[in-house]
Amino acid sequence: MQQLKIDRMIYGVDDKSKTYQILRRNPNWKKLSQAENEKNKKHIDGYTRQLLDKRKMQYHEPKKLLVQLLRENPKILLKNLASENTILKYSSQKALMQMAKTNPAKIYPYFDEFVGQLSSKNNFIKWGAIRVIADLVPVDKAKKFDKVFKKYYSLILDKSMVAASNVVASSGVILQARPDLSKRIFAEIFKFKKGHYTKECKNIITGHLIKMLDLAKIKPDKMLLDFVKQAAKNTRHATAVKARKYLGELSKK
Repeated sequence: MQQLKIDRMIYGVDDKSKTYQILRRNPNWKKLSQAENEKNKKHIDGYTRQLLDKRKMQYHEPKKLLVQLLRENPKILLKNLASENTILKYSSQKALMQMAKTNPAKIYPYFDEFVGQLSSKNNFIKWGAIRVIADLVPVDKAKKFDKVFKKYYSLILDKSMVAASNVVASSGVILQARPDLSKRIFAEIFKFKKGHYTKECKNIITGHLIKMLDLAKIKPDKMLLDFVKQAAKNTRHATAVKARKYLGELSKK
């Protein structure tokens, strides 16, 4: 294992397994030349970061890879999601998510494939699909979303709170494109209150809902307004702050 200095840290790098981990702080980081720093950064592009406690893995994604993938055909990117190469898999997913935001028409023909991913056993693929589908609704002239509405919003009661949070956060895009679905959407979202989540998880989802209302500039009806007022007293500080901020913005209008 060789040691590489990058900014403030010294990394241990194993080129055989293509992994790296933080060894210790670099006391002389200010003396590190820019050329050496950049060279060492490029050395670990595409390598997997191994945390010392080994509970979790992260990867160092080369910027060039994402730029390259953004030029690829969506069909190839979708195929990459089945790859055993972790970097290629999740970089391709990131590219698809970015395409959905910047050029949704380009990946709309693959709408049904993203719907299939809502049932994926891989949570990251599922969470990505939740966001992509929402970003495709504005160009959904065939109204395919109507047919998968129940499946999409069933994830409000998914075993993972993160899935529910992604659905709530993504609903702002859907509501702006399809205001006709407003009553149905909020009826589904509010099912989280009676769901299996812990009190703290519900507080977190509440925060995501208020943030979504704020970002989407949704004018709340009495039910939503009462919900936000109640959230202003939430035991989770971050959620209470979001609610108070939202109410403050409303009072200015």
